[in-house]
Amino acid sequence: MAENKRITPLNFEIDEVGLSVLGWEISNFQARLVKEDYGPRQVFYRVAASAQVHFHANDWQVRYDATNLSESDYLPSIVWQLRSRSRGALMSYQEVILPLKKRELRVPKMVSASMELWQGKGKGDPEDLYVWIGGVDWEEIDGWHSRPSFNWRDMPCEVVDYTTLRGVTMDVKEHSALVRDGKRLEVSVRAIHSLGSAEDLFAAYKDSEEFYGDSDARLDQYGDFVAQAPDVFVDVFDATGFLLDQRETSNYRWVTVGNGGAVPKRNPSFIQVVSFDLQDFSGDPARVVIRIQDAVT
Repeated sequence: MAENKRITPLNFEIDEVGLSVLGWEISNFQARLVKEDYGPRQVFYRVAASAQVHFHANDWQVRYDATNLSESDYLPSIVWQLRSRSRGALMSYQEVILPLKKRELRVPKMVSASMELWQGKGKGDPEDLYVWIGGVDWEEIDGWHSRPSFNWRDMPCEVVDYTTLRGVTMDVKEHSALVRDGKRLEVSVRAIHSLGSAEDLFAAYKDSEEFYGDSDARLDQYGDFVAQAPDVFVDVFDATGFLLDQRETSNYRWVTVGNGGAVPKRNPSFIQVVSFDLQDFSGDPARVVIRIQDAVT
């Protein structure tokens, strides 16, 4: 048993606008910091949260839950992050709860979630910490948990955009490559997918393997069609330029254009997190390149 267990409320920030366009309403949100003190060198912290989630299907007017194969039964993801007012993000973006199905949210639902433990006496100031929570159309998050940590090391990271098609492009708002506790490399990307004109999207559709018609076909000859978002690769290099590892994001991100060239009126949001164990590399990682290119289906 802990010699001293202390529970302190934490401040939080809810992206209400970002959640509302996805149909989500979060109420009665509470976050708390749990400190368990087992002795001078055995102090552990954990963040827990409780909330009521309510889904308003009529507010989810622009939907990006469809792939080229089927429409998903799952609702958009709710994600969170522990942040420090003095140091910024202390973990990668993670899902608050596993994705929920539409039929599970016919009535408001109470949910609770916890972040992983972290250790370190004096590294859990409730006046400095807060929880950010929001929603996203598309997420590709590697793993369920990213352990909060005050021991991060930045690694040089750049974004290279090789795309030529203008139908669906990526406007990267935030990117980082961070080594956590000297053991794991976590690479994060937060982006908005900007949509071009109906003609731009139709050109992207004709460039894909989903198109089986005449290359000279006109937009007005087609009803609904889909265009795929760009592919995203994460390349990790050592100081000599040797490629230590590469991760390709699963690309099930599709934009449906309606009959008559009706382009969705809202751009889809996207969060990606990929992680690597440093011990798996055949050398010391020195830089990361996030590579964006036209989708190859």
